[in-house]
Amino acid sequence: VQSLVNRLVSAWNQHDAADFASLLTEDGEWTDVIGQTAVGRKEVERMHVHPFASVLGEAILVVKSSRTKWIKHDVATIDLVWESTGHKTPEGKPIPGTRRGMLNLVVKKEGNGILKIVVGHNVDYTATFTQSDRNRMMDE
Repeated sequence: VQSLVNRLVSAWNQHDAADFASLLTEDGEWTDVIGQTAVGRKEVERMHVHPFASVLGEAILVVKSSRTKWIKHDVATIDLVWESTGHKTPEGKPIPGTRRGMLNLVVKKEGNGILKIVVGHNVDYTATFTQSDRNRMMDE
């Protein structure tokens, strides 16, 4: 699991769409932070080429924590809490601050024992409710 997480972070931080897509099964699916879903390695790669070359071109992803739940001996879910900095607007202007979110992955061991992502959902919490919003709602 840690090897897959390290490879994911490395591919993301090197802004390498092909390397990133190689982490998925051939028919893997990826849903990005704006809700777009790509099916298949080639489509996942295509989905990341432009963002990695523009708005995410200088972004750095850091995994803050992870949780793994084995469903079967060769299938697991992995939740990765992440932070990211260095984002830009589509016009190339820096976006200050840190984005925070979670990657939810379903992974399986392939015949060679290497874990591959079957389904990945990336959620960005930055533009949604904060913890203080949640606490305020719970108090009402």
